[in-house]
Amino acid sequence: MAGDTRMREARMPIRVVQYGLGPIGCAAARAVVARERLQLVGAVDIDPQKIGRDAGEVLGVGRILGIEVAATLQAALQQSAADVVLHTTGSFLDVVGGQLAEILSLGLDVVSSTEELCYPWADHDQYAQQIDRAAVQAGRTVLGTGVNPGFLMDTLPLNLTAICFSVRHIAVTRVIDASKRRGPFQTKIGAGMTVLAAGKETNGEHIDIAQKLFDAVGKTLVLDEKHFDAVTGLSASGPAFIYVIIEALAEGGVKCGLPRDVSTALVTQACLGSAQMVSETGMHPAILKDHVTTPAGCTIDGLLKLEEGGLRVTLIKAVDEAARRAKELGNE
Repeated sequence: MAGDTRMREARMPIRVVQYGLGPIGCAAARAVVARERLQLVGAVDIDPQKIGRDAGEVLGVGRILGIEVAATLQAALQQSAADVVLHTTGSFLDVVGGQLAEILSLGLDVVSSTEELCYPWADHDQYAQQIDRAAVQAGRTVLGTGVNPGFLMDTLPLNLTAICFSVRHIAVTRVIDASKRRGPFQTKIGAGMTVLAAGKETNGEHIDIAQKLFDAVGKTLVLDEKHFDAVTGLSASGPAFIYVIIEALAEGGVKCGLPRDVSTALVTQACLGSAQMVSETGMHPAILKDHVTTPAGCTIDGLLKLEEGGLRVTLIKAVDEAARRAKELGNE
């Protein structure tokens, strides 16, 4: 009988709660959904835009999973019991230590992407001992799977050159497509735009220093103060206008039968790619538009509808109105 019970347990899927639904967490959860031996039974995130939504919608798997994203782990466990938590909320032990302790206190195993769990005793001996004691007391395990890119860039050459008699030179280059990474990462590596204006007592050296500082977080332009209201109307208010365009295009995809998450993903990537083309090629948008508009094709018909709806004029007026209001606020 005991053997039969063990066989039944071995055939049962492992019940998983996904803790953290950022880009890494969503990727991990999608991997769980795709595997027969794993069963996603819960999802946790602090983002108000995700709480209460179906996990399938948030993950973009194209179907409803019947799992409501919860704000806390305990709330998620009220929906279903679980065996293990996939934890993907942060890289540093001093930030996520309380979360790991909570998971263990609820009698669950932990698989975490926290990078400092690779060898926590190096810099966080106290946290490491606390987590170890909590795991032993709960009779559960904590598995760290996160790898810092810097660690990998050191370890990989060491392993690859282990069979070499002599190593004279090693060069490691890390290449990342930032367009596919999360927003905070894009900001970190410099995907912003800063506009500078020289004051009365400012000289060229001062501008050079300021430009070098702000170049570290993105692109920098130096303009006359008289242009700043227009900059506000275009650059500061522009993202809101673009969000409306993205939303409208996504609605068009839904109208044509696409799931909302799929439609939004397609539009987002189209906008990223289009902006990148304008930035990298330096070509006028009208020329790039012509490159993707074939004679008597579907795109030209769609463009005709945009012209009929007055999209071009409406956007021009939106920027002009926002700039006008920026000037009013500056005079108050």
